[in-house]
Amino acid sequence: MIGVSSALAGGYAVYGQDMLNGVDLAIEDFGDLMGWAVKSEGGDDACEGAPGVTVAELFSANPAILGVVGPMCSGSAVPASAIYGEHKVVMVTPSSTAVQVTARGFENLFRTVPNDDLQGKVTSDFLSQDLGLTKLAIVHDSSIYGQGIAEAVRDYFTAAGGTVTLRPGWHQVEADVHRLFGRCSRGRVRHVWRGGRRHRCRRMDGTLHREVRRCAGGLRPRLV
Repeated sequence: MIGVSSALAGGYAVYGQDMLNGVDLAIEDFGDLMGWAVKSEGGDDACEGAPGVTVAELFSANPAILGVVGPMCSGSAVPASAIYGEHKVVMVTPSSTAVQVTARGFENLFRTVPNDDLQGKVTSDFLSQDLGLTKLAIVHDSSIYGQGIAEAVRDYFTAAGGTVTLRPGWHQVEADVHRLFGRCSRGRVRHVWRGGRRHRCRRMDGTLHREVRRCAGGLRPRLV
């Protein structure tokens, strides 16, 4: 049996169910394993830490589980990987990008996606070289993924000579968004880059777009 740790309900279920379906397709393609029929077992980690740990404990306690695909999100993968590491359960995540996921020396843990550091470098190069930006406001959705990618973009952007004028988490933006974009009147916030999970970024984008429209046309920040 192959465990699949992903979001199977809520806003991220469309991605989590795709993961589970992908595992089922692979099982169908490869067939039996050494004469044994292979099946999948889904575990809903909700893309969050505590549910991810619960799924990891259940999978680790199940002797029929050969390995785990997932967790889907960094917020689940970081705490859950410690459980899988303790019990020597093979874990392969196709989408968790936080640097610390694979930076702690777990020999049972693998991933098939570039981490935040590499993604941050590519993003920074695009912003500074392709778009020619020298100043940037950065906001994120306060998740492990959002904060990790935002910090990587900040580090590479400033290393390239750019200036990051603001870098609040989403809870700070939500609480004081008028102050954030009040700075547009002084030209301090001209371009805004945001990092985070799509479901939460949609909500963040709605608020950011409303506040951008409050700024005078010539000083109106652009979301990049």
